[in-house]
Amino acid sequence: MTPWWDKEITDVFPAHEYATGEGTSVAVVDTGIDLDHPDLGNVNEELGETFVLNDDVPKIGPDDSGFHGTHVAGTVGATGEASVVGTAPETELIPIRVFPADGGATFGDILAGIDYAAEIGADAANFSLGIPGVQQPSAALNQLKAEIQTVFQSATQRGTVITGSAGNDSGSLQGSGFTLPNGVPAVITISATSPADTLSFYSNFGTSDIDVAAPGGWYETVERTLGEEGEENDIPFPFNGVLSTWPTDLESSVGFPGYDFISGTSMAAPQVAGLVALVRELNPGANANQVEQTIKQNAELANGKSDQEFDAGRINALNTVEALADDGDSDGGPG
Repeated sequence: MTPWWDKEITDVFPAHEYATGEGTSVAVVDTGIDLDHPDLGNVNEELGETFVLNDDVPKIGPDDSGFHGTHVAGTVGATGEASVVGTAPETELIPIRVFPADGGATFGDILAGIDYAAEIGADAANFSLGIPGVQQPSAALNQLKAEIQTVFQSATQRGTVITGSAGNDSGSLQGSGFTLPNGVPAVITISATSPADTLSFYSNFGTSDIDVAAPGGWYETVERTLGEEGEENDIPFPFNGVLSTWPTDLESSVGFPGYDFISGTSMAAPQVAGLVALVRELNPGANANQVEQTIKQNAELANGKSDQEFDAGRINALNTVEALADDGDSDGGPG
């Protein structure tokens, strides 16, 4: 496999013969986005916004206060102008920064960011963040969960599809356990898969929360990830992570300025956000639930919506856009 194994395994490149995200927008609710990156020329800085109550770097606005948002944004929609191509390379990326430089986004800021994404009509809003650990019901958490659901449901009713990472605690979400803010019905919650199409060892799982899976990097065990065991054609560490854009003023761990490999359910969620943009390009009138169902119905590796690791399956971009074309919902097709 090539360094962009994640896009190959989900058939993104042939899907671009049908759709590239043109005419759509995806809000990245995160640490901001590097506004000077050569592969992120599709960032709309004017629509970018900051929701950080205790902001320690207010002067940077929606620019990246770290690195996470830039990596997520590239996975969604890097243009390939210099190197990396995202799932929806012609979508418009909207940076919504909810993190100060020292980390620690508040739920108030996150909810304000999601509401803003819906207010400006974003087709998708991705948030690859959450409380660490699998939570158990309590009066305080149940109230917070209800408040999150209210805001997120309002966003989806206005047409914005919300994609969220499942969390990196290797935890079971089967039964009463849940994560926040992604563990509410208004969110497409995404687990992470490996280059071998197995559940990545760190990913949370469980049909109570997981909706679909997408490539997040690394293998099903630490040993296979590090090359201490595995198959002959396994991708070596760290290249079995997800390659995406990286702030140009930060050092790359692989000596590839402006790009790096990292892994997590944070890297899986934006694969789905990009796919939402492809669906919306082909079927702009689809509501949030219809977009979600289209993605689920055309996923792979699961029989129905019952797999504890992948629920409806691991996404496949080509299956999804071809299904829309075959249904007559689109004028798209191979050029």
